[in-house]
Amino acid sequence: MSRTFLSNSTANYLKATGTAPAPYTQATFFAWVTDAGVADLDDRAVFGTLSGTKRQWFAFKGSQGWPGHHVDDNGDAINQSTALTKNVWRPAVVRVTDAGSGNFTWEVFLDGSVVVTRTLTAAALSGAAVQVVFGTSPTQSIPANSKVAHSAIWLRPLTNDEIANLSAGTNPSSIDATGRFLYYPMTDNSLVNAWADTPGSALAVNGTVPNDDADNPTVSAPVLPASVTTTDTLQPGESFTLTATNYASAPVSPATLTDSAGNSITVPVTISGSGPYTAVGTMPTLAEAVTAGTSLLFGDVTIELST
Repeated sequence: MSRTFLSNSTANYLKATGTAPAPYTQATFFAWVTDAGVADLDDRAVFGTLSGTKRQWFAFKGSQGWPGHHVDDNGDAINQSTALTKNVWRPAVVRVTDAGSGNFTWEVFLDGSVVVTRTLTAAALSGAAVQVVFGTSPTQSIPANSKVAHSAIWLRPLTNDEIANLSAGTNPSSIDATGRFLYYPMTDNSLVNAWADTPGSALAVNGTVPNDDADNPTVSAPVLPASVTTTDTLQPGESFTLTATNYASAPVSPATLTDSAGNSITVPVTISGSGPYTAVGTMPTLAEAVTAGTSLLFGDVTIELST
């Protein structure tokens, strides 16, 4: 499933507003896109942002379908040698890196390769409030003729390896979480930010933006972080059961328990299952004197299992 903008109308788009921790000079903007290649559209803005008073957007330019981007007060950066490819899913990336002396390097990647680079004085995000738009330019003045899925923003420049992995179909959630801001899969009816631990509202539908259930880019499932949970209240001398989920291989004994004061102990556990895994152990009895390495203070406890 993907979201479709094939009506040549600026009335049909998706929009959301998020709040970054602060204005960011560097960032990476990503989406899987198609170009319908309609000749009567001089510019087709697939996705973009508005922060402060500055807009930027990724576009296919002109009837040739040249990829590029536009940044307010800096003009276009268009690659005029990349051939038009219609109705094919393509990974599009705009990376902004601080070049020093008040300048920033803007790079447009398509299909995993840089197609245009330009040095500009515009930073990635000039304000903390960030408006994200799909299917038109941020001021709803340039319509798209395309489809979009798996769009994400990081508040840092991704590495070349990370961009290569994304372009090869790695799920955005599998990329190092540092700086991640928002991720809209758009692969089902939901339009929420999948990175719920970061700011960013759900996308609102303006006009008509249908799903295409049959047309999707090939993107892997996300790699979820490993976690250990228990429904038991840990009591001295009593047994407990842990559940270990999203482990690539079976965890091993012992479990490490750390209290809020930083005191840690290890407790032998018996592992069973094939994922999620179950670990059963018994809390040691309290020593007469609470001693680091032999007992824990009362309160919240962090539990870790290694592989």
